Amino acid sequence: MSTDVRRIHVFAGDRLASWDRAASGAGLRAVQVIEALRAGGHEVSVSVPAGAGAGADAPMTHDAGTYLDLLRRLRPEVAVWLSPLLRTTPFDPGMVHVCDLNGPVPPDGSARDRLVRHCVRADLVLTGSAELNGFWLAEL
Repeated sequence: MSTDVRRIHVFAGDRLASWDRAASGAGLRAVQVIEALRAGGHEVSVSVPAGAGAGADAPMTHDAGTYLDLLRRLRPEVAVWLSPLLRTTPFDPGMVHVCDLNGPVPPDGSARDRLVRHCVRADLVLTGSAELNGFWLAEL
């Protein structure tokens, strides 16, 4: 297991949960991931979807037009895509890309295929497997 501090940018799938506001499952998942990475000593920046309202927890927003700009500006060593279906930028071979599939798998076959296509060439893909949950966080 690596003990090096990494610069990590998390592309959250929804507005983040906080003590004073509820969030979707995607927003709760993002908070869990962010807290785990920060507890591991990593430098973590976060952005939420442009339509979700950033708030104080995530001062940056992302959409299809800003992904690449955020990656160029922040220069993270690791990009975590908590909503792989929104990813429209090519994977940069100079950084580690993580696609988180931990959540409900679409029942429709074409939706599942689309989800898989968006994760092609990722370095790590987290599945909904209870046995593997959290494994990649420990490795980072």
